[in-house]
Amino acid sequence: MKSKRALDISALPPIENLKIGSFGYRCPEPLFKYGPVIHKGYYLCYILEGKGCFQYGSHYYSLSKGQGFLIEPDVIISCQAEKISPWEYAWLELRGPMVRQLLYSMKLSSANPVFHCKQNSHLKYYTQEIMTVQEQRLAASSDIIRLNGLYLLLLSEIIRQTAYAEFSSQEQKYLRQAVTYIEDNFSKNIKVNDISHFVYIDRSYLFSIFK
Repeated sequence: MKSKRALDISALPPIENLKIGSFGYRCPEPLFKYGPVIHKGYYLCYILEGKGCFQYGSHYYSLSKGQGFLIEPDVIISCQAEKISPWEYAWLELRGPMVRQLLYSMKLSSANPVFHCKQNSHLKYYTQEIMTVQEQRLAASSDIIRLNGLYLLLLSEIIRQTAYAEFSSQEQKYLRQAVTYIEDNFSKNIKVNDISHFVYIDRSYLFSIFK
């Protein structure tokens, strides 16, 4: 086995700049309503199963499995499970100086509080692992370290999937622009370079989108 150079992590932001304040899970009865209520922290809530309605200030969002929503401090929110397929969801409370920077990188805000996590099985796995460890007494330091590690792994999975969903939606935008250009110029002798210049992307990237 070849030796590898050790990764210098000293330049990474200190972990104390981002902490998980709390974790929770809820599986409410049909039409169960939570709120209106005002929270004092930042929460990322993700839906594991079912459907529900999320009110954020004066805006309403109908959400389902594979989606999630942000709760910011000092905003009136309420949640209600659907009658036929009530949702099952969990949440992470985020604390620390890095929270706003993190949410900005995820493009989450009061104007855009909804995100997408399509690989639900990954979120379910970490949620179940966290709940299993939390049910223990956490007497050993290894249990506490494992629990904190699971919190961060869950958060990193949400961030990863949110970024992937944003990337996918951007690809769809490029695809629609390319198709529109082809339809509008079908009678002309258009080339791949013409399309890539119109969409402002590299031709090899354009090929990968159409595959």
